[in-house]
Amino acid sequence: LIDKVIFYDSDFISSFLLIDAVPFLKKVFSEIIIPDVVYDELTEHGTPNRIVTNINALVDENFVKIRSIDVFSPEYDKYMLIKEGFWHDNGKYLGNGESASLALVIVNNGVLASNNFSDIKFYVDRYKLPLLTSAFLLAFSVDCEIISKDEAVEMWDKMINEGVFLPKKTFLEYYSLVYDTDYGDFGHRLFDD
Repeated sequence: LIDKVIFYDSDFISSFLLIDAVPFLKKVFSEIIIPDVVYDELTEHGTPNRIVTNINALVDENFVKIRSIDVFSPEYDKYMLIKEGFWHDNGKYLGNGESASLALVIVNNGVLASNNFSDIKFYVDRYKLPLLTSAFLLAFSVDCEIISKDEAVEMWDKMINEGVFLPKKTFLEYYSLVYDTDYGDFGHRLFDD
């Protein structure tokens, strides 16, 4: 679907792991790269068992690859600047997973997969980053005929029932009211060179 390397934050990947949508992930991605701190978030104490079981199975299959950020790397410098709020106009701190994913995206000219739009919007706008959200991926997958609208509705409803925050209560509402705006705001960058 997308030719650029994608770095995933925990909120994006967990929304699919929580509903056992591993076959869907394998249908749309050839691999998933997560920072080591995102893996830690996905497997920490208190994380739902389905997420832990699914992520560990995908790591064992080498479908999910864990990327460390070396202390002496350009990614690490950016990771710390983002995490501590030095790059944000308002000095906003970000979590480890968001900061690591953003740093990897910026240094490697990649795509950010994250649902936490309010926290990352500043960086997405400032650096014109390509962004992939769970909502956008479902809608785009319908457009590409990878899944049907009914399948997207079913996954959306399962996510909502599991407490995943999505921009609208229903997939059809998002698809008809928000999807085009998201494409114009950040989605088109997924395909720009």
